[in-house]
Amino acid sequence: MIRGGANHQGSLGLEILGLGVLGGIMLMASPATAQSLFVAYPPSTHQTTADQIFLIGTAAPDQEVRINGEVVENRSPAGHFAPSLPLALGDNQFTLTQGDETLTLQVTRLSTAPVLPETLGLTDLTPAVDIAHQPGERFCFRAIAPPDATVSVAWGDQRLLLQASPNPMVLPANYGVLIAQNAPFALGASRYEGCTRIPEGITPTAPVYTLTLGEQTVRQAALVPWQPSP
Repeated sequence: MIRGGANHQGSLGLEILGLGVLGGIMLMASPATAQSLFVAYPPSTHQTTADQIFLIGTAAPDQEVRINGEVVENRSPAGHFAPSLPLALGDNQFTLTQGDETLTLQVTRLSTAPVLPETLGLTDLTPAVDIAHQPGERFCFRAIAPPDATVSVAWGDQRLLLQASPNPMVLPANYGVLIAQNAPFALGASRYEGCTRIPEGITPTAPVYTLTLGEQTVRQAALVPWQPSP
């Protein structure tokens, strides 16, 4: 069974924006409309970075509403509902039914963590676009790579070792304490950065990043980090 939003306090507020919409929509709905299965939030296709979402809607109060086959409890006397449901990374489909009526919602949860390639490699190399810099100007090279790797960048006769930023510890959602999953955890990727100054007289060349992890080494080229200013 799925419990309505009345018993969720504070811990599941990441998608609470639509709650204020519910009252106004229900007040404006005609009696005939209010008896039909209706979802005010989220829209039928929706994206979010939250790990929970409120499904806010209304239906005939004398018939049960099911979401993915589970009965929605704690509905209001008028038939309104606002259960909060967990979201897995990627696509999540919710099918709401009441009698012969059916609504289907597609909610995509997006990740906020750095994403590594499936094979050993680097992502988010800087520079990502051609840019112009004056000689002597400070420039920073950046990349995302696995933790505990050695990352360097070379262009021309210059070589720079990039330093890993402290791997941030991410706190779980507040409701994790209810399911004994409240320990912080580290992201699976680190950001590496190294800064230098564009030397005088250097010939613009594409920087080449080198990643070494264990006995494996890969190299990837980025775009040219320096072009003469017009």
